[in-house]
Amino acid sequence: MQAAISNRDIIHEFLNQLEIQASWKDLSLLRRQRQDLLWVALSCKAFVDPALDLLWRQIDSLTPLFSILSGFFWTGDCYVLLGSVPSYQLTRLKRYAVCVREAKISFDHRIHPSTLHRLWQLLRAPILPRLRSLTWDNGDPLALQSFFFITTSLSHIDIKTYPKTGQVGESYALAAFLDVLADQVSSLRHLKLSGRLPHYCLNALARMKELRSLDMNGCMITGGGDPPMPLVLRPFQNLSSLNIECQCMLTILTLPNCRLDHLVNLKLFGDLPSGIRILGSLAPERLLSLSVTFVLGKLEEYSIFFRKVAARFPHLRRLQAQMPSVVWWLPVQHVDFADIFEPLLSLKDMENFLLGTTDVVVPMDDQDIERLASSWPKLRSFSSTHSLHDDGRAPSIRCLSAFAKLCPSLEELELPVRLSLPQGFVYDARSRHGLRLLRLLHHPGEYVEIDGIAHILNTLFPSLDLAAMARGDVSSVTWRDIIRVMMEKRPSSTSLLQEFHASSQSSFSPWGI
Repeated sequence: MQAAISNRDIIHEFLNQLEIQASWKDLSLLRRQRQDLLWVALSCKAFVDPALDLLWRQIDSLTPLFSILSGFFWTGDCYVLLGSVPSYQLTRLKRYAVCVREAKISFDHRIHPSTLHRLWQLLRAPILPRLRSLTWDNGDPLALQSFFFITTSLSHIDIKTYPKTGQVGESYALAAFLDVLADQVSSLRHLKLSGRLPHYCLNALARMKELRSLDMNGCMITGGGDPPMPLVLRPFQNLSSLNIECQCMLTILTLPNCRLDHLVNLKLFGDLPSGIRILGSLAPERLLSLSVTFVLGKLEEYSIFFRKVAARFPHLRRLQAQMPSVVWWLPVQHVDFADIFEPLLSLKDMENFLLGTTDVVVPMDDQDIERLASSWPKLRSFSSTHSLHDDGRAPSIRCLSAFAKLCPSLEELELPVRLSLPQGFVYDARSRHGLRLLRLLHHPGEYVEIDGIAHILNTLFPSLDLAAMARGDVSSVTWRDIIRVMMEKRPSSTSLLQEFHASSQSSFSPWGI
């Protein structure tokens, strides 16, 4: 044991299993993983430095780092750095600052700008010299302080700017920051901008020739000027990923010879007619992933959109489409299977499909689902959340056999089905399918034989993650009962069943369907 803990290669191999994998969106998991690393660091002297290196790799606050300095303290409304800074403290700060690879800096960190400026002067270098990913969530673009974190190693930057209530002014600090990035950070590959963005901030984007991913979702471009926006965005011929509003995209595509030939991933949001026009202007050879969110459009345009997708992008692997809802005072609208799914069946490389509609029925039967499953053998996730007709018309549970037999890589499935057991239903009792997540939407007035359905699902999909399914959005009491019975039928799920009962009692609503 002594020999093992004195071998740094073994220690690093062990600690690599504890490396933080959570994103900023999952704060509870992030805190738990950081706590695990802290406990490891405190458990053994040999683990201290390697564990702390990993612990400091991803930070969401500068306060713990700056607290190494004795002159760093809280004044009542902000943190400041006053007095002398001993060399040994500065050395220690640099020791951990060099470990930081990802940083999220928020406006509410309340660190006075003078502190950042003084540290920058003392270090004669960027405060986080090996930073690769910077998320700057700033409530006040006029007080942007991220200059002190610019380093040549940056590859990912996410800037969110939100002016204070009633604030009127120009974000020249943000424009200057983007100019410095264009001038000095040739390693920048991914840029995300959201919030208020004056038009002149776009001038710097034209000089970021190595940029591969641009996300402008949630970005409000204000003002006008010279050069106009289309000319500014013209150099983005090498982009492989783009997230942008439809009208802005149409403006870009009006430029001569602007085809975005290297585009692999495209996310669009806006109105359906504009989205249809955009599809006809893109080069079809490379696009593998298309995600669209439409808030405006007509039902008759559904067919045009899906047929154009199928015709233009034969190698598409991922399609996510949130389609516009129908106004509430109209009767339930129908879109035929032939108008949505049938054109897409020619896309033999499809791996991930998501269709979200509101107040729209897509009539289909078991034969339609079998055609779909046989056409997409590489399918890894499938979700269609269209509405069910009042008479419950939908595929039966029999259609699940088609997915189990024809889509061996399927991991997630969400689909409206009839849960009443069909007569003479035969299924593979030796199935080893690896489906992990399943959600079946059904008509609330339908009679469901809970035990029979639970047995079929356990048999067809023995690898279902019942814990994850129970933690999901389970608004149907019938579906919760099916999950509960599936747990009861599994011999190794006693503790899981207890947790499920506890969560059911705390979250039960008498209005659940």
